[in-house]
Amino acid sequence: MIDWNSVRLPIVIFSTARSGSSALANHIHRKVNDVMLSEEPEHDEGSLSKFLQAAQESKQYIVKIHSDGFEKYPNWISEYLIQSEEPYKICIRRRNKLEQCVSLYIELDRHKW
Repeated sequence: MIDWNSVRLPIVIFSTARSGSSALANHIHRKVNDVMLSEEPEHDEGSLSKFLQAAQESKQYIVKIHSDGFEKYPNWISEYLIQSEEPYKICIRRRNKLEQCVSLYIELDRHKW
């Protein structure tokens, strides 16, 4: 449960694949108006560049990052997102790891996300 009275920007969602983080990110984005949502910008060089530019200019964003892509972020932003107390951080993981693995396998096999 999110305590909306304590939410502050930027919001950072750390997750693994197939954990429900996209649904959570979109739910938060609907609740918090007029902010940019970047979902896994590490998967595309253009999206990552756009996110990094926006992060330099403002703290008004929500970013969802998968743990396996975090090494693609420059040190200045990764240190800020992890070490700073300023971002509102959410770490999400799926309770049933077997279901998560099966879900990931099915999606990889079908090439549909």
